[in-house]
Amino acid sequence: MIPVDAKIWSESDVERDGVGIEPLLSQLNQACGGAEIVVIDASRRNPFERRFREYSHGLAPIDAPDNALVVTSELPDQIAYDSSGWNSVLVSELLKKLSAPGGSIDAIFNDALLDVARKSHGEQVPKVSSSLVEDVNLGAPATHNEN
Repeated sequence: MIPVDAKIWSESDVERDGVGIEPLLSQLNQACGGAEIVVIDASRRNPFERRFREYSHGLAPIDAPDNALVVTSELPDQIAYDSSGWNSVLVSELLKKLSAPGGSIDAIFNDALLDVARKSHGEQVPKVSSSLVEDVNLGAPATHNEN
């Protein structure tokens, strides 16, 4: 990942100023005690490709660390569909699904990813990598009436 204020003129600049996703996920995994949910909405064309001898577009495959769910906006080595709205197609669909009360994280993310593929007419197919070993439910906990 490249910070927005990085000065990238050569491939060595990427190594100096860039942040690798796997080391970041590893640090997050060590710092957190429970399940981790990570959304990486970054599968875009390399804006520096004309300056580099070798270049790729999209993201490399990313494996979820222990007890984590990692969503990327596109399959490995593919470019994400550009939205005309404020948010990307992925973020827009996730926000819709996350605003509904409760639900398992697996169902929420799978539904959102299917909607992204449909809305982009198959041009964008997000990817989920999961190593969750516990159920993760979002939303308010169920309330109990005590009689």
